[in-house]
Amino acid sequence: MPQKIVGFTLIELVVTVSMAAIVLTLGVPGIREMVLNNKMTTQVNTLVSDLNLARSEAIKRGAPVTICKRNSTASNCDSTTSWNDGWLVFADQNGDGNFDDNGDANLCEPGEDCLLRVAPPLPADIRVAFGQNRVTFDALGAAPGFSGTFKFCDARGAKKARASLIENNGRVRNSSDSPNDADQIHEDINGNNLVCP
Repeated sequence: MPQKIVGFTLIELVVTVSMAAIVLTLGVPGIREMVLNNKMTTQVNTLVSDLNLARSEAIKRGAPVTICKRNSTASNCDSTTSWNDGWLVFADQNGDGNFDDNGDANLCEPGEDCLLRVAPPLPADIRVAFGQNRVTFDALGAAPGFSGTFKFCDARGAKKARASLIENNGRVRNSSDSPNDADQIHEDINGNNLVCP
């Protein structure tokens, strides 16, 4: 009895490889876009979480709490660095926006500021910009004088830019596109389209 040979014909193989190529061609750009969107969302949500932590701690402690740009080589505020280097969240006893600590092993001693969180630098392909070096929440959770837009951009430009908006009353929210226009670009705290450099 002759044995039946099992396998693919050349036509079946060509059709299968062609279909796989089509699926990959259509799917890979979509996967890349999804990964970039998730990366951007993660960074925005991290900042929003830290701003909300600072606000809630200020209310809980009945004292100022500051979030500021940090020096990437040390745990202190640094106005010469970029928000891309990360940030500090700390109980700011005197409300001056400087992290005051004597440098010994004892943390949160009387008269010292208390470090609450240190955010690591952002990924190299995401940039964040804010017009001020810090945001300080007062004992009521307000941030008078610190209203503004934390703008996040990557190589895709303004259409994919996102922002965290902070108001003088301390409210923090994510940006969105106005339903009154069809440009699909999120707006800043003043209602203007986000612009990436």
